[in-house]
Amino acid sequence: MAMPESSMCHCGSRACFSTLYASVLTNLLHISVMFVHGLNPLNREAYAYLAWTHEDGTFWPRDLLPHSCPNARIMLFGYNSSVALGASKFHIHDHANELLDRFSHSRKSDKELCRPIVFIAHSLGGLVVKQVASILSAPCM
Repeated sequence: MAMPESSMCHCGSRACFSTLYASVLTNLLHISVMFVHGLNPLNREAYAYLAWTHEDGTFWPRDLLPHSCPNARIMLFGYNSSVALGASKFHIHDHANELLDRFSHSRKSDKELCRPIVFIAHSLGGLVVKQVASILSAPCM
């Protein structure tokens, strides 16, 4: 189940953002897919990857999804979701803001800004995504 070191995303006290797959023909990208993991009850390193990895080592967002969605940009957002040892002092709102910050820096062109995004999340990750939606729908002041 080991991930290649070059693609590891260690999420101790900081968040990580990783593009797992994107067509080399960027003009063919029609959608973005963002994976957001849930609670990390055992404080496992690289949990952002392990949460989506089968016991046979298949990391389905990278190994399987591109075959079904070749025109998608597939990304992973990892954050410290440990509930015990090394637990983060950040709140859901902080994780949501970090996700928005990392994601917005990855979208530069007008076409990228208009590309729809699908979030795939579980557990605490679902609450982080819900907070993202709340932040984006808040009226500007």
